[in-house]
Amino acid sequence: MNKIVKTILFFAFFAATVYVLWVNFGKSIYLNHSSRTIRITKLDQPKLISLAKWKDQTAGHTYGIELEINGKTDRTLQVFFGPEKNGMMQQVLLKKGSVDFEYMRDWYSDSCYLFFPSEPGSEVNLEINYRVLGDTGE
Repeated sequence: MNKIVKTILFFAFFAATVYVLWVNFGKSIYLNHSSRTIRITKLDQPKLISLAKWKDQTAGHTYGIELEINGKTDRTLQVFFGPEKNGMMQQVLLKKGSVDFEYMRDWYSDSCYLFFPSEPGSEVNLEINYRVLGDTGE
């Protein structure tokens, strides 16, 4: 068979494979679970933020979370996060100055809680972007 025909057949097969994988896996992971944004501008009181699936998100098994915290702070901040409001939580320190924190890992709970202890008088401007990933439940 001609080399050009083999190349065309290879790329056609490759494109079809990518399309099938996108429709069956990638589309349900990313398009069905769009990201949300929360802004924090002051921490005069402790803040407990719930990052959860929202009502128009399809049912299914949760298996991942993408969490990004960006912005600026004039103090080093402690942040605690975990799957339960009163359960075990991981501690993260957001260093003074420009904040660029990413957490993209396995997550098997439908919710995630972020807790910011109070920092009265601090100048904080943070943007929290998150996406709960999972299958469509079909």
